[in-house]
Amino acid sequence: MPSSLDPLSTPKPWFRAIRPVDAVLYALIVLGCGLRIYNAIAHNPIDHLWSDPQRHWDHASKPLEPSPMALFDPLVYQTWLSIVQRVTMGIPGLVAVYAAALSVATPWFWYRFLRETVDSRTVALAGWAALALLPTWIGIYSYFMSETLLLPMIGLSLWMTRRAQRRPTLQTFLAMVVAWLFTGLTRGVTIPLAGIACALVWFCHPQKLRTALWSSLILAATLTPIAIRNYSFLYLWAPHGNGWLTRIYAESGRREILLHFVRDGARWEY
Repeated sequence: MPSSLDPLSTPKPWFRAIRPVDAVLYALIVLGCGLRIYNAIAHNPIDHLWSDPQRHWDHASKPLEPSPMALFDPLVYQTWLSIVQRVTMGIPGLVAVYAAALSVATPWFWYRFLRETVDSRTVALAGWAALALLPTWIGIYSYFMSETLLLPMIGLSLWMTRRAQRRPTLQTFLAMVVAWLFTGLTRGVTIPLAGIACALVWFCHPQKLRTALWSSLILAATLTPIAIRNYSFLYLWAPHGNGWLTRIYAESGRREILLHFVRDGARWEY
């Protein structure tokens, strides 16, 4: 019979003692989540439909209607917001639930990335608490902006990147590629970061040929139809949207954009 002093016979506690510093960090995280929920209710995105939020909301309501400005934007956020519209039916209470859920989830994705990156759980919790309480990352969820989806997507992609490094399998590598693909289709500015992250993991991967082949197939199957769609209407091979408008706007130094498009008798004024 095992001795009473045998460590194998000693039952383990079902809970882990929480250190005071971790308890404080958990309290700050709860506070941050509460502020995010309150912000989504008190400053509902449905009450701030003007400028870019209005444009995103209008285009999401007509996802199959081609227009220059709708095709200028990357595909993922417009598709995402179109689904949100149909699920919530524009009911303010449901829109607030959506905004609160996405707001609360955002710092958690970054926490998962930190847990894969740093050895200290306390440091990861500190990062979660800091991001949960970051004012700009709270206030932005009062608006329908592509950045509201971009922030959690970057966190998710970085998490998948570190996971693919730790567990170098084909499945984890492709999960990373898909995450970065959708992040790039949310905002094209993340494409250089995606390329660097995937290249660093690939160079150390034991299955270079298989990962390169499957990744290429996924990218081609996703980006080719979008590129053909945009070219057929805009004559631009731009699966990630049209960045020329932003560049012209920035270099012009103007404070207002006036656009006039004509195609096959149809006219658009922005």
